[in-house]
Amino acid sequence: MFCKSIIRSFATQLTKKTPITIAYGDGIGPEIMTATVDIVQAAGAQLELETIEIGEKVYARGITSGIEDKSWDSLLRTKVFLKARLYFIKNFHPRVKSHFL
Repeated sequence: MFCKSIIRSFATQLTKKTPITIAYGDGIGPEIMTATVDIVQAAGAQLELETIEIGEKVYARGITSGIEDKSWDSLLRTKVFLKARLYFIKNFHPRVKSHFL
């Protein structure tokens, strides 16, 4: 019985999908992210994707941080973030030297 329980537990872990937050990004980012997700899934990764929108489009809607509160909820829940290229607004943060992240 003990062996069967361990095997069953291990099999459950293998089929369990890992939740991750993804952002398709700005500029060429969406094309890069689409290819990245295709490759990772073709490799057999069991992922539960939660897509958020951050960056230039969010900033253009008047959200000066470039990220909505609901996006933070996803990031805090999944604790994994896969993102493509993002444009950041000049002086977005004092420690950000580049306009790209």
